[in-house]
Amino acid sequence: MPIKCLVSFENSRDSSALSRDLAALHSHEAALRRVVTIVAANASLAEVALRVSQEATDVLELPAVAVVRFDSELATTIGGSARKRALEPLVESGGRVTLAPTLAEELVRTEASSRRVMYSKTSEGIARGRYTLGLRATVAVPIMDGATTWGALVAHAGADDAAIEQEDLLAEFAGVVELGLANEQRLQTLEAMAATDSLTGLMNHGAFFARLDAEVERARRYGRAMTLAMIDLDNFKEVNDALGHHVGDEVLVSFATFLQSFSRSSDIVARVGGEEFAWLMPETGGREALRAVERARGICADESLGPIEGRTFSVGICDSVETNGNAEDLYRLSDTALYEAKRRGRNRIVLYRPSEVVGDDADNSKLARFDRDRRLQAIQSLARSLDSPRPGSWTHSERVGDLVAKLAGKLGWAPERVVALREAASVHDVGKVGVPTWLLEKREELEGVDLAALRAHAALGAAIVEDAMSEEQTGWVRHHHERWDGTGYPDGLAGSKIPDGALIIAVANRWDAVANARSHGRGEKPVEALGAFVSAAGTEFATEVVDALIELWNTDELGREDGPPLAERSWQAA
Repeated sequence: MPIKCLVSFENSRDSSALSRDLAALHSHEAALRRVVTIVAANASLAEVALRVSQEATDVLELPAVAVVRFDSELATTIGGSARKRALEPLVESGGRVTLAPTLAEELVRTEASSRRVMYSKTSEGIARGRYTLGLRATVAVPIMDGATTWGALVAHAGADDAAIEQEDLLAEFAGVVELGLANEQRLQTLEAMAATDSLTGLMNHGAFFARLDAEVERARRYGRAMTLAMIDLDNFKEVNDALGHHVGDEVLVSFATFLQSFSRSSDIVARVGGEEFAWLMPETGGREALRAVERARGICADESLGPIEGRTFSVGICDSVETNGNAEDLYRLSDTALYEAKRRGRNRIVLYRPSEVVGDDADNSKLARFDRDRRLQAIQSLARSLDSPRPGSWTHSERVGDLVAKLAGKLGWAPERVVALREAASVHDVGKVGVPTWLLEKREELEGVDLAALRAHAALGAAIVEDAMSEEQTGWVRHHHERWDGTGYPDGLAGSKIPDGALIIAVANRWDAVANARSHGRGEKPVEALGAFVSAAGTEFATEVVDALIELWNTDELGREDGPPLAERSWQAA
């Protein structure tokens, strides 16, 4: 932060005066560095305000300094420091500053080029008692939040000129508080983003479970009822497969809004999986919750969710009576009831009772599968956030997933393996979470350490998905950057040693990059790019996968905009 030099060195000054001025300047610089350092360490605004007040009081040798925040017609002290015990009530944190109405009005009118507002001993706004404490003047320097006057750095002085002389340095300290305010707001925004599902705006999986623990403990402590409803949109995969993920996203957003419209202000609605939602109802028994959810379910069948008319959903409900105040059990048993609702044909609600749900063995198997699904959904959400910062957009990984399913179909894969491959493709780049953003955005050709850091994402991605996917799927994620000639990474596999799914993802991944560049007006035409795939068959790509890509081109399943069909060809694998 630049520091204005308040010292005017005149030829008439002796060396001792010059030395004192230089020492004061260095002291001021050191104080500003110290307070800027705690801002950089993400200290709270209250900590920044206190430290700024202490440093300003000490280095400027003022009787008292405080940071105040304007609130209606008064101001609250956020942090302050006084050199005398008698002045401490004046700067006590949380205290109300009585000069705020006049001060706030003056500060709002203050020009940016002249930030100071001066209160002399005769000015309105100085409390009469301050004069008896030896205070003769107050300087208030505005603290701005953008174009808004958020508060002020208020410095009390024993003489008018003493406060005036320190004006510029007080402005520097006020600037540090503005940095602290901006930093706190940034951290609050990040915390809110971390707790919010980017698509629907609801509380996300991680934040919900933290809140669930707290709410269950509160209900247990005070002997209150509480019920959790786990909700799953029926046959949602059909929407994604038939109409695309962008339509599926519209349905999810509409359904989230629909659920919120039925919830009370004390309820918590969260998205905890792809099409799975949680509705936590404090102070509510199981039967009462069942009636509330049943009312919503009946109306949903006649509502439009995005472009889709009337969807059904299945619900599992469990109240805290069945769990003895254990959050994990409440979630597990609600989920078990949800599974039973779907097992019975969907579009229904099951209230958990031990005699009404599946047996332990089936329950354990189902829970293991649901745990796996949840982990996968969390990883898919992460992959989507890496692909695109825009909620609701159809991302690279999803487009690759769509294309690998088409390629695998042309290659005669069984339907269940196509589904598994699509899952793996949807998270094939999730390992890029470990690559710095600046490196991902770097335009120059990478080499050395930078190239190695980027290539590490394939192995990291496999490590991330291994608990949520099969061993075969994990292999597809790990090896999707291998080349047929053995010059790829991370393991330099060649030919048939590369897993078949990885060979398909490699082609789909490259094709999507070409098509996406073209859609943004960059790169070569798709038909020209297809020629490059033909040339790379048997070296970079597997020939049979390139054949499948050409077949998709010729049947217009790649969305080609120009260029004629290509004659099918085959090559001998190198």
